[in-house]
Amino acid sequence: MPTDARDDNSFDKYVNTCMKISSVFATTNAVYMVIAGDFNCSDGSTFDDIFCSFYMINNWFVLIK
Repeated sequence: MPTDARDDNSFDKYVNTCMKISSVFATTNAVYMVIAGDFNCSDGSTFDDIFCSFYMINNWFVLIK
């Protein structure tokens, strides 16, 4: 995931990456999938709202450690 540089370019890259991940889910016949990694968003970060919308729209379960 793109780093939060608090600029329009990193914001656009983050949204684009989220859209690519959504597209993989939309075009597969898989029943279950796991995405793991650092999504570069913490409470209050620039990407926090995008990430929350991203998983809520796709109806995904998120485990945050």
